Amino acid sequence: MTPDLSSDERSHLARALMHLFDEWDLDLQQRVALLDLPEDTKSRALTRYRNGEPIPEGGDLLLRAKYLLGIQHSLEIALPMNAAIIQAWPTTENSSLQNRRPLDVMLDHGVDGIKQVYDLLTATDEWG
Repeated sequence: MTPDLSSDERSHLARALMHLFDEWDLDLQQRVALLDLPEDTKSRALTRYRNGEPIPEGGDLLLRAKYLLGIQHSLEIALPMNAAIIQAWPTTENSSLQNRRPLDVMLDHGVDGIKQVYDLLTATDEWG
C-alpha cells in the first residue's frame, strides 16, 4: 500500500509522470489509460498535472505512479548512457513478455500489467 502523500509530493509526482509520458512519446489516450482516468479526459487535465496540480489520492493512481516511475528509474540505472534505448524500450517487443511490447502489457492489463513490467525490470537483468 502506498503511504499518504502531501499535496506537494503529489504535485511532484504529477509533474514527473507528465515528463515520463513525454519521454515515452505517449499520446493522450495512452496517458489516460495508464493513469486509469476517465476515457473522456481532455488534454487540459493533463496540462494541469504538468503545471503542478497534485494527482488525486483515490483509486490506485499513486500505486500506478510508483510503478511507472520505478520502471523509468530502473531503465535509467541499467542504461545510463542510452537515452534513445530508454525511450524506445516501452514500445519494443520483449521476449520476457512473450514478444509483446511493455506498453501494450501495461495498457491491456492496467495496474497488474504495469506491475508486471515493473517486476520484470526490478527482478532481472535479462529484458529480452
